[in-house]
Amino acid sequence: MKWILLAALLFCFPLNAKTVDQYIKQYKNLPCSGLVTKIKDIDKKYSMGNKKKKKEYRKQKKALKKLYSDYNCAAKDY
Repeated sequence: MKWILLAALLFCFPLNAKTVDQYIKQYKNLPCSGLVTKIKDIDKKYSMGNKKKKKEYRKQKKALKKLYSDYNCAAKDY
């Protein structure tokens, strides 16, 4: 009985969902202009996404904004 419950819990939660830190590692090599482009792209996709996608887009945007501020990029173009 315990194994069935444990298996059900493991399959209920998405195993491939990324965290903000994982997105930071993914985007850390982008220059400031690339960060701005990616933020604008996510903004466009956000309006068309479903609830699950929007949650991922928010994580991506949070990571990109953190990198943007860490890189001390000039003006906020996004």
